[in-house]
Amino acid sequence: MELTATQVNDFLTCPRMYWYAHVLELPLEFARPEMVVGKAIHAAIASVHDDFEKSVDQSDLIQSGIDTYFKSIDDQLNEHPEFGLDIFDLKPFEPKALSMITLYLQDLRNFQANKVLTEVHFSFEIDGLLLSGYIDQLRFHPSRVDLIEIKTGKFPPFDAFLAMSPQFSIYRLAVEHSPEIKEMVGGRKIAIFHLQLRDYLKRRPGDVYYPVFRDKLSLKNAVNELKQVAELIEHNLFPRRVLPFSSCKSFCGYVNRCLSEFGGIGRVPNIF
Repeated sequence: MELTATQVNDFLTCPRMYWYAHVLELPLEFARPEMVVGKAIHAAIASVHDDFEKSVDQSDLIQSGIDTYFKSIDDQLNEHPEFGLDIFDLKPFEPKALSMITLYLQDLRNFQANKVLTEVHFSFEIDGLLLSGYIDQLRFHPSRVDLIEIKTGKFPPFDAFLAMSPQFSIYRLAVEHSPEIKEMVGGRKIAIFHLQLRDYLKRRPGDVYYPVFRDKLSLKNAVNELKQVAELIEHNLFPRRVLPFSSCKSFCGYVNRCLSEFGGIGRVPNIF
């Protein structure tokens, strides 16, 4: 069975959401503005690293990143007309987004590596399960490689999230089992970071790097959890999480369909 890191996250967030998105492959009923803006911020940062030249003036780098941000917004809205401005207005998010891009590009820590690769693909098989996905950044230093996952959310990560997130476990497993990643790393030490972007508006310090650690026992437990997820999917077990409507709407784009199927957001469906 093949799973991506995104699919694993979706299933663990809500199995029913996984069913709508990855089995039925239904289009989203709606998209949160934060999702569109976050994707555009990622595109802006990636484009600067992909085309980076040390001789380029910092102001030109920032302008290039901002231009890519707006292009990504336009591309997403053109690709998904249902995300259009008649549904939500992205203008209120613009100052924070541009501030995040600017702060990131002004931070010298983000340009100290000898080389930075973005959206790095990986795939590997472990215990009969094929896993794949993309890593936001690999930063190559002489004696180590930094694996960076970029986040644009409002709040810093909980310690429990950093310790247990399957996404980071899959990334760490990829370092050990993915042929393409192993070749890139080349025996150097690996450091994993959750990079929380900040903005001027909150008057906080710069971007924050949260280190992520995975030992052998935690990776073994992660593999067992991934196998359990695969088994549930193979048996077509897709219950929905019993949460208040407002909570579901904060992460799921299929709330109306779910409501209609189960006759109420607080009802527990019979999955057998």
